[in-house]
Amino acid sequence: RCRMMFKFWKKDSASEAYFEKFQSILTRMEAAMSDTVHSGSISCLILVQFLPYQQAALEAAQNVLLHTEEEGMWRFASQIVAEQKANIESMQAMLCACTRLENSRRARHRYQRQMVEILQDVVPRMRRTGAARRITCHFLRYMALHETGAIKMAVTAMQYEICPELMLLLQAAAKEERRLQIEELSFVWGCSGRA
Repeated sequence: RCRMMFKFWKKDSASEAYFEKFQSILTRMEAAMSDTVHSGSISCLILVQFLPYQQAALEAAQNVLLHTEEEGMWRFASQIVAEQKANIESMQAMLCACTRLENSRRARHRYQRQMVEILQDVVPRMRRTGAARRITCHFLRYMALHETGAIKMAVTAMQYEICPELMLLLQAAAKEERRLQIEELSFVWGCSGRA
């Protein structure tokens, strides 16, 4: 499956190394997000799912930093790295405190079903971003999908009773500024088009 996507890429070792690393990042994210967590807390479930999702964005940005020389992309990816590190630290700090709030079994199951639907929509589309010819365009398309998924997950999670600290973090994640910035960068770099 991965070899089929290579035909869309320039045949150079940097592109292949970038793309192989990207696929392994997504595979690890999917595995971590699908691990079953037994908790009575939707707050805990949210954090356990968001952490690998944010980690994947961090690693994808680090991956693009290794494979691009475009100054604007370097700044953008560096900004993503800094933001994701801060988000991950905040979520890890919340993990103990936020898991104390219990939710009904019915609410937990409904939340999990909604998350599965979101991930079944977004993750396959992330995998198909391989059609971009340049690393810059590939990364921007991935980040646009990542932000779309983060917004959907945050909006869904905010429908439930969750800890206040987590609510603030999700409200920030639900904003569309980053997605709009990505669309603007995609236009500037000639990467417009849907993944």
